[in-house]
Amino acid sequence: MVKKTSARAKNPRKIAKSVVDTIFWGVRGTIPTPSKQTRKYGGNTSCVEFRVNRGKDILSVALDAGSGLAAYGAEALARGQREYHIFLSHVHYDHIMGLTRFAPIFRRDCKVNFYGIAHPDHSLRDILRGFFQHPYFPIEYDALGANPNVVCHELHKGDVLKVGNIVICCQPLNHPQGSAAYRLEVPEENVSLVYATDHEHGTSVDADLIKFSKDAKLFIYDSTYHQKNYDKYKGWGHSTSQQGALIAKASNVEAFGIFHHDPAASDTDLEKISLPEAKKLFKRSFLCTEGKSLCLNTLLEDLGLQGK
Repeated sequence: MVKKTSARAKNPRKIAKSVVDTIFWGVRGTIPTPSKQTRKYGGNTSCVEFRVNRGKDILSVALDAGSGLAAYGAEALARGQREYHIFLSHVHYDHIMGLTRFAPIFRRDCKVNFYGIAHPDHSLRDILRGFFQHPYFPIEYDALGANPNVVCHELHKGDVLKVGNIVICCQPLNHPQGSAAYRLEVPEENVSLVYATDHEHGTSVDADLIKFSKDAKLFIYDSTYHQKNYDKYKGWGHSTSQQGALIAKASNVEAFGIFHHDPAASDTDLEKISLPEAKKLFKRSFLCTEGKSLCLNTLLEDLGLQGK
């Protein structure tokens, strides 16, 4: 179940043509970590929903297909959604493992669109075909219920596409075998989200990401590590909450969401190390929390960060 944040100062549904919500279905990195120590912020791997509400009509896009995708798919099916748009940052297992429990892909009445950065050696369809195959999974790709309504879209840097009234573009990141950030905008409401995981700072790509994220409402960034432990993991393709705060400040974003939590990090670690590290540099930083929904139309009110 999606948990709503604190009461809003005003009801955007009465004044906006489109109400834009971001829902966190999975915020952990690398591997699911269900435990008492991760209960508050969540243990499912990456999956974030960008949802546009226009009256009774809902347009939904999923960012990544980590283990959090299972709950997203179940709720979307329950509300009657039959077409899906899934944007993959990359295809490392923690970002696609949720597909094995994504109910719509096994149904004949559903259509599933996948989007991802083009790979020089393998098509996106071939990668998915390799994922759904014996002996790793009992149902092979060609036997999926949604086939032939599974559509793969190969993306390149600079591409701009539309899903309904959502404008989407991508930006390559610094990660082993590559990754991509996505920027999603609803121009009529002047709201935008940048989703940037998995990325390691320290190259010229940082400047590209700052430009790509300029003036976004919400910036979600790979903050797997913190400055005290990052040196042990250099070259692994991940970043820190401090670096995320620096990019957020340089990009002039409204709020920065600390994301892709280290599976070894407890809720206490996140609160006492990762969050303070970010807030020292960018006060409008917060910890992404599984099950939490934020309205981008009134983002700072939802976060309780007005005036900061």
